[in-house]
Amino acid sequence: SFLDFVAENVQSELLLIHKFLAAGLLRAAAHSPLRVYEYLIGDPRRMALGPYTDAHKHSVALIEAISPMLDENAYDGLEAILRHWRYYAEDAHKDDDADIRHRRLLSERKHRLRLLRALPASRRSSSIQRLVTEEERAFPGLTSKDIDFTGVQFIGSPVSAKQMSQAADTDILNLFDELKDDTAWDHPRHDMKGGAIQA
Repeated sequence: SFLDFVAENVQSELLLIHKFLAAGLLRAAAHSPLRVYEYLIGDPRRMALGPYTDAHKHSVALIEAISPMLDENAYDGLEAILRHWRYYAEDAHKDDDADIRHRRLLSERKHRLRLLRALPASRRSSSIQRLVTEEERAFPGLTSKDIDFTGVQFIGSPVSAKQMSQAADTDILNLFDELKDDTAWDHPRHDMKGGAIQA
């Protein structure tokens, strides 16, 4: 009945719906790997199902679950799709300058590598294994995260109230020559120091 539900909702344009479908399909993978495979390859965007901190989380889980169970034809098809998969729409950014295009290409390779890693090493074709090895060498230490939360840090005035009370008037005036009203919350030269509002 869940697979019927997937069929009824598979054309949804809502990412939230597809995250929900992916969670159910992960549980269905053991008895219906081909149905999960057909879902995954049905739209390139399904290779990027996950939260903003890990854009491929659910897609990787599905690939890992079905890869060992697919027949040769389906597995070869999955490898071929992943080898040529693109994170960015091909013609969406054609007018960007060369530097941005280069950075996007590097980013795209990293996204693809995260998907290729989900294929079981014991089943990878020699060409896919060679590609994974080359990309691992190009991007050492690549994690599966898009964003790592490192904690909260307080950003206050670059000069404390105590320091101001001990400073000469001219020093305080010099501080506000740099921290003009338009700096607002942000210091003009230091990311982790506050601006005029904090001061």
